[in-house]
Amino acid sequence: IALPRDDAKEIVFDKDTGLTWQDNSDTQTIRINRKDARQYCRSLVFAGHKDWYLPRVEELNSIVDKEKNNPAIRTGFKYIKSAHYWTSSPNLSYTKNALNIDFRSGETYHNAKKGICYVRCVRGNYKL
Repeated sequence: IALPRDDAKEIVFDKDTGLTWQDNSDTQTIRINRKDARQYCRSLVFAGHKDWYLPRVEELNSIVDKEKNNPAIRTGFKYIKSAHYWTSSPNLSYTKNALNIDFRSGETYHNAKKGICYVRCVRGNYKL
């Protein structure tokens, strides 16, 4: 099911999860380490809101479409790279790593927190 996109605000809204996703060119161009990704989202003022944050793995996984690949993302998003995107979720077995999702395949991976991934911020209260 396609998610509705507000082209003027460059956001995608998922009514099932209650989340609003950033969907502008920054999501294709900003590649930074996890600490900077968290700070980027916390300081983001976008689409009339300033309560953005780096999504948890469950939240980012909610926009993955496993029936698709390259990119493995639900219909509705305009700006996407078939690449790794940070989550705020840590790797509990190795604390120097954090989880990310590769939108080429839709799979979850862990990378060093100092590594470089893309960023897509979210806002709202996750429900499922």
